Amino acid sequence: MTIQQTLKETISESWRSKYFLDSLQKNPEKAIKEKFGVHLRLPENKTLIVNDQTNPKKYYLNLPIKPELEELDLTDEQLDIISGGEIGFSIAAGVVAAVSLGLIGVAVGGAIANSMHGDPSYNCN
Repeated sequence: MTIQQTLKETISESWRSKYFLDSLQKNPEKAIKEKFGVHLRLPENKTLIVNDQTNPKKYYLNLPIKPELEELDLTDEQLDIISGGEIGFSIAAGVVAAVSLGLIGVAVGGAIANSMHGDPSYNCN
């Protein structure tokens, strides 16, 4: 079973079974292993957190990891803009914000996207 199939089945089963959802929230890796026979191997020092966000009367906000701007790799064009060049500070700040938001988008979907494209640190067997 691929990670995508495992996630799809896990979500479907959590909608069908309150017991499974409770187990999944208490110990996700154990619940998935017991139900589907799949052992999720997460990257070192990472844990899986399951939050029930199925109440249709609520909106949920998942906060991603804060990007490390000190380690941000910018293109030469972005560096020229930020360093002042011919464009003002407000546009430079906008470029930094846009790049930061891009990193946030990566943080939100990165783990699942990587697992779907064969990242060896996210897999199951």
